Amino acid sequence: MVPAESHASEDGADAAASGPPRHGDSDDAPGLFSGMSTRVRWAAGVLAAGIPLGLLLAALAQFLPDGGIGKVSGHLAMTLAAISFLLLSVILYGQGTSCPSCRKWWSKAKLGKEFVDREVFEKGDTLVGKSLYRTTYRCANCGHKWQVSEEEEYQMSAPGRPQRHRK
Repeated sequence: MVPAESHASEDGADAAASGPPRHGDSDDAPGLFSGMSTRVRWAAGVLAAGIPLGLLLAALAQFLPDGGIGKVSGHLAMTLAAISFLLLSVILYGQGTSCPSCRKWWSKAKLGKEFVDREVFEKGDTLVGKSLYRTTYRCANCGHKWQVSEEEEYQMSAPGRPQRHRK
């Protein structure tokens, strides 16, 4: 991610007074898990473990006696797996749509996408085109703006008619 605007003054005096640099102000693109707090990582890990555990318990419930406990445990185990999957999806989606500055979930709003550059090169015996796009986002909570660059690579066919293959 490349920051669109800086919150500090040009001389850097405000940056030193405000403490350590925020995650969104660095040039390194953060991964999904690197921006998570330890508490959220633990919650995601427990929920991720709950999915296969629930499925395993449901499979093992088949071998329990038919006296009712086997049927109930199978349903409870499947419910555990389903709820774990749902909550893990909510955490991952919330983390993926969070602001790199204030870290508020579901606050990322897309402002626009612009074409930046295109290059054509040979890859083996094939003519390949690569386009670079930049998407600008704004936090609905704190107003922080940031940009994300993405590449699209496609095979060139006849002149003027590219065949697109998303990366």
